[in-house]
Amino acid sequence: MAMDTGHSRTKGLGTTKERTLELSSGGLETLAGVGAAVMAILGLVDIIPETFAALATIAIGAGFIVRGAGLAAKVSELARVNADSEDQAIVRGELGIETLVGIAGVALGVVALFDVDRITLTSAALIAFGGALLIGGGVSEKVDYLLQGYEHRTASMLVDLGAGGETLIGIAAIALGVLTLVGVTTEYTLVLAGQIAVGAGMAMQTSPLLARMFAAPRSRR
Repeated sequence: MAMDTGHSRTKGLGTTKERTLELSSGGLETLAGVGAAVMAILGLVDIIPETFAALATIAIGAGFIVRGAGLAAKVSELARVNADSEDQAIVRGELGIETLVGIAGVALGVVALFDVDRITLTSAALIAFGGALLIGGGVSEKVDYLLQGYEHRTASMLVDLGAGGETLIGIAAIALGVLTLVGVTTEYTLVLAGQIAVGAGMAMQTSPLLARMFAAPRSRR
């Protein structure tokens, strides 16, 4: 009996640590998204647009990296509930792509800050962000669905909504980035508009997650 209690405590500690990581990463991702959107808006109203475009690129890239850290905790939880190995492989692949794109985005943004072909670098980063959203659209909701699904399959609508929203933002980001790269405009207007969409989408996608995580401990009482 004592051994069971000890096992339960260990499991509880692991769950608490993972929930704390998810919560902190969700909060940081929201801040990154809001920060990127605000900086892009400032750039759109012609306040040093080239600098704010680079800074927004860094913020969005950081948001993707932070999201990866939070989802990594969920994936480890997914492994403990004996999820299908194919499901795990798909989620890990999508997670890896988003993290790599985040790192690349931060690097491109930092280089752009040093006035190295800023419009090209920020446009390329925006295309990469859009591609990551297309490939990994709704990955957080997908993991939630898999975690809940082994007890009751009730989360499919959240997966569809999350994936659909991120897919639309991803398509818009790619289109705006490509239009800028091909020279439709030499201004930062399209890049900044795309950054507002990605940043706002990042913040809105994370808000329901934070609400569910805050509500979960109360529902268990």
